[in-house]
Amino acid sequence: MTEYNRKEYEAIVLASLLHDVGKFFERGELLDEYRKDEIQQQNDCPKDPKRGYYTHKHVLNTRAFCDVLARQVPWLLPEPVADREKSDQNWINLAARHHVATSALEKIIEKADHLSSSEREKGDFYTRSIHKKTRLEPVIERVFLRKNSKAQPEHRFELRALSLEKKSVFPKAANALNPPVHIQINAENISKHDWNHLLAKEHLEAVYQSLGNAMLEELKQLPGDLSFYSLIETLLSLFEKYLSSVPAATNIRHTDISLYDHLRTTAAIADGLYRYEADKGVMVEEKWVLVCGDFSGIQTFIYRITSKGAAKALRGRSLFVQILCDASVDYILRYVGGYSTSRLYSSGGKFYLLLSATCCQAVCDAVERINEYLLYEFGGEVFLGVGIAPITAKHFEQGEMSSRWKAVNDDLMGNRKNRFASQIKKQEGFFDPPTVFSPKGGCKTCGRDDIAITEVAEGNRQICKVCRQLEDLGAHLKDARYFLWSFNSSISKTLASKLGRKPDLSLSKLGIQFFFMEDLSKLTGCTDFSECRIERINSTDFIHGLNAGSGFRFVGHWDSGKLSGNWEFDKFADKSEGVNRIGILRMDVDNLGQVFIKGLQFPDRGSGGWGPVQKDLDGSIRRKDMASISRVATLSRQLNLFFSGYLGELLKEYERCQIVYAGGDDLFVIGSWDQLPDLAQKIREAFGVFCCGNPDLTLSGGIALTGGKYPVSRGADHAGAAEESAKRYRSEKDSFCFFGEPLSWSDFIMAKYLNELFREIVKEKNKGFLDRLRNIVASNKALERERRRKGMDMSKLQKLLAYDNWRWQVAYSLKRYVRQGEGIKQKVSTVQEALFKDSVNGTTTERPVITWIGLPTRWAEFLERKEK
Repeated sequence: MTEYNRKEYEAIVLASLLHDVGKFFERGELLDEYRKDEIQQQNDCPKDPKRGYYTHKHVLNTRAFCDVLARQVPWLLPEPVADREKSDQNWINLAARHHVATSALEKIIEKADHLSSSEREKGDFYTRSIHKKTRLEPVIERVFLRKNSKAQPEHRFELRALSLEKKSVFPKAANALNPPVHIQINAENISKHDWNHLLAKEHLEAVYQSLGNAMLEELKQLPGDLSFYSLIETLLSLFEKYLSSVPAATNIRHTDISLYDHLRTTAAIADGLYRYEADKGVMVEEKWVLVCGDFSGIQTFIYRITSKGAAKALRGRSLFVQILCDASVDYILRYVGGYSTSRLYSSGGKFYLLLSATCCQAVCDAVERINEYLLYEFGGEVFLGVGIAPITAKHFEQGEMSSRWKAVNDDLMGNRKNRFASQIKKQEGFFDPPTVFSPKGGCKTCGRDDIAITEVAEGNRQICKVCRQLEDLGAHLKDARYFLWSFNSSISKTLASKLGRKPDLSLSKLGIQFFFMEDLSKLTGCTDFSECRIERINSTDFIHGLNAGSGFRFVGHWDSGKLSGNWEFDKFADKSEGVNRIGILRMDVDNLGQVFIKGLQFPDRGSGGWGPVQKDLDGSIRRKDMASISRVATLSRQLNLFFSGYLGELLKEYERCQIVYAGGDDLFVIGSWDQLPDLAQKIREAFGVFCCGNPDLTLSGGIALTGGKYPVSRGADHAGAAEESAKRYRSEKDSFCFFGEPLSWSDFIMAKYLNELFREIVKEKNKGFLDRLRNIVASNKALERERRRKGMDMSKLQKLLAYDNWRWQVAYSLKRYVRQGEGIKQKVSTVQEALFKDSVNGTTTERPVITWIGLPTRWAEFLERKEK
């Protein structure tokens, strides 16, 4: 990397992050003092040569916001410089003049804004006060792989501050937000005039004004001595809170990019462009690189624990993985001398960064140091793989970025095949077996037995320092309301002395320490937080009064406020209804890699953007690739919000279930087994609503049942195998596996209904009912095994089973129950219809019921069985 003017660089980063923030205040008619200033309009705004008036006046609101920020953080006030040209290049002018750029620095902001905006689809649209009537489209509704037939989005986000309330997280039907209109939203050929029906009937000015005033009140609380790094982090969090539901552009057909995402991607592009231009020795077309980092081995690491003290250990390990991902991003950005604006996404053990091409070697060096730490701490169990793909200005244009997402993931896969290659070259005898072992045996939690890391016995357990630290982490998490990050060892020592304890987690080799806080009042008397960040957990309320970066973090984690808050695993089993078992639920989004690479293909309406949907010869909708940086970042952020944020709200009604991990695109929940099937169905239904009913965004999952003392790692493997069985069940996935039986979600819901019906029949003094069903299931299973042994495929086997001996056996067995009266007669009739007609409540099943009747039978049996 080349040295460059740090003040100039910071001015570029800050100006690009703020360049369009004036749009937000313009729509609420706030910070408009410059809009009547003729001289300022002349300096900042382009003039329409035909009509003779100034345009893009939102930059005047941007200037006013910059003034407010500079008064709050005095060191930001531009310094007087004798050279008038240099004086004119302060950060406020850079932010406000990107539409009339003349200097080299102004042109960097202008170029970054144009590249970030080039993702917008064609189809300009204008009507009076459109900027005050337009809502944000959910990009998640527009994802297309195979099934999504919508030509137009039918939902919009409410304009509100970000929170974990459902109305903040979930899009709403446009017709619910606006009065019903005569035109169909999904019509394929809509004129510009007809598009008015998707706009708010009344101005949203009052809502904008309320949100804008709330943001300005937050801004007034900023400490005046924030470091630049902390300022950028705080502004990013502030913008995420208030601008996530605000459309960046309003005069176009599809407004699916938020102002928050536009500002942060513009800042990332400007950052990379400036650093590239500052390095005069670099003369290549690729001015940026897309960096993808992914931790492999984390699943094995999380679940490799014994049953004793497992709940606490599991909590700590799952949280550690989430922290490790963000800590690695922080380390890389600080190592290369960059800022958080370059972070596109970070969650679920994976991250994406957009950096200058001049940072390539520095990124590799930083990753090598992180892997040295991981090798030392975890013995090679966890590895950070990294992929890097070059990016040119051309790639920011419509549809060109998808090739970069594929390229960076391909490079990542290649890197992961050479785990710790650099360390292997450096360390002689890397593969030699260990020669020294603990005389007392290995760690009773993870099994490591090298004496270098084994501590004295804790109680009756021999435990290594890593497991001890992670168990402590899990114990402290249950009461934590804040995460305090320290990036300075001296500050960490001061904090530890003040709090009277060591950091809750220390990544000393990366220079990062963590303290979990229940109450910030304990920090009274500490004055230096200049290299710290404080995050509020699962709340967007800001922390004020400390000169640290301020933000929030959504964490899907163990809820200590619930009935099961302090339970160990065997308690979940003991408190189950029916048989005493723990249930482990794993679910994730189907085909997510393909969604990012191929899923952002939108209907083609011709060059003007307002023609009819173009169709291919086979009648299918012709689509164009629109996978931009902002869209992928937006989609990733929204998915993570559902899993790491809203999921915890959904689980509050399930007292005997706890989140072990939730974030990115997957989840791991443990609980009393009887609650998990209903929970899985609720999650699937909520995800469908969150995705606006998009059939190309689906979930698959599975449940495994184990005893209370069974090793968690084995139980996690069984749940993972059930999840994989569901994904392999059919090509479109979107399935669920329970009791070893994979089914489509629709069939699973019918199995759930039959289970409830069977239990009702049993409770009416018909205990032998389940025995008869079980005998039929056993007979069919034996027949199935025999015919599979002979090579019969599943489709033929299912047809034979549908007309085998079981039919007369069931008819005979059920006939005796019909004589018991009308109440039982109706229930038995429903069972007969399900078995003989493959119909449940008038709905035909996808698979013959007889082929999966064992699932509801065993389900009912487990619920009816009583254990001491």
